[in-house]
Amino acid sequence: MRSVNVSDVIGKSKLNAFYLASFLVLLLTMIIDGSELAVYGTSLPVLIESTGISPTVFGLIGTFAQYAMMLGGLIFGMSSDKFGRKITLIICVLFYSIGTGMFGLSNSPVEFAIWRMVAGMGLAGVAPICVALVSEYSPIKNRVTLITLITVGPPMGGIIAPLLGLIFLPSGSWRALYLIGFIPIVMIIFIIKYVPESMERLIKGDKRIVGNILKKANPDFDPSPNDEYVSNTSEKPKKAALAALFKDGMLRNTILFWVAFICVTFSLTSINTWLPKLMTGQGYPLYNSLMFTLIFALGAMPAIAFAGWVVNRLGYKKAIITYLGITTVLVLLMLVKAGVVILFVILFFSGGGLYGAFGLIYSYTAGNYPIAYRGTGIGWAGSMGRFGASFGPIIGGLLIAADPSTANQFMFLIIACLLVVAAASIIYIRDITEGMNAN
Repeated sequence: MRSVNVSDVIGKSKLNAFYLASFLVLLLTMIIDGSELAVYGTSLPVLIESTGISPTVFGLIGTFAQYAMMLGGLIFGMSSDKFGRKITLIICVLFYSIGTGMFGLSNSPVEFAIWRMVAGMGLAGVAPICVALVSEYSPIKNRVTLITLITVGPPMGGIIAPLLGLIFLPSGSWRALYLIGFIPIVMIIFIIKYVPESMERLIKGDKRIVGNILKKANPDFDPSPNDEYVSNTSEKPKKAALAALFKDGMLRNTILFWVAFICVTFSLTSINTWLPKLMTGQGYPLYNSLMFTLIFALGAMPAIAFAGWVVNRLGYKKAIITYLGITTVLVLLMLVKAGVVILFVILFFSGGGLYGAFGLIYSYTAGNYPIAYRGTGIGWAGSMGRFGASFGPIIGGLLIAADPSTANQFMFLIIACLLVVAAASIIYIRDITEGMNAN
């Protein structure tokens, strides 16, 4: 009887059609996830005007959605470890598709809140599962690149939302923007066909399925009915996955990941939720305001693509510090009244810095947790980020509703900037401490 380490077989393989098909389906799922997330901020100027509901109320709805995302990240992250990543991902797609579509059929603040919370739970579960699957199903030499590239999904979705807004919102058709959310249910078909279940779960079942997947992943592998399959974490107990986040030297890492997620997610959520409304309030037409959101998300494309190169030369921690440091300066520049072209440039690089840092943090987090509880680790980190993000919509809504001055309306961006600095400082201090201890 031969003992086969599935992690080694996959890790030593070469990038092929099997990996690319799975990656593209997961990437598309992440893109749709990002679009469904960004549609709320995109539609807010027209929503507020059409319904007559106060910005403060919509800020509260956005905050409730963030708490739902926090809950969804916890539930679906742990469920993916316990019941399987594939089935959990399918459930998440159902949640965010139905929740977004039903929002378009809603009329009252209560209905808006309920369906946005349903969508939020599903939205929060998608990213941790997709990142965990890509980190497991990728050759070692391509792993950093693929994990980093999968995080381009949300900002790509952030581009689609304002583009759709440019089509529907000028005529006031905000409902159509949400009803499109029913369409992604068809993604379930592609997930079933092209996305494999986690090997950590499969090796406990039918050996033929494991052998067939490993053959697709690594054509050089020749499966045998007598093979005994194990993984790098097979010998570790699966119970108490949450407790494992704080044991065996993981406590400091877990706290650091949570702080980083809180800071960066607050910044992204604040800007994505209120940027269109903030800019229309400053006298920019709706078209320009939606373009601001589009440009902000567009900056993520080169930033994330460039991130792999930066990581290979500086390492994760220094790369994150670099991205966040540059972004801090750019966010401060956003507080200065400038022409449209200059503002486009600032927003482009600010979006690149924040989304790039977020992608690096996600990738760094995924790589630091073992497969056995990777979904739980990423899920909890993402949920802590949603906790921080929950303050963005309500703070922005209160400041915009108060409307005493331009400076006050931009205060939430200053807060976001300071939190990003805090995240960068914590990472930097830890880096210095590790260096001193090594000496």
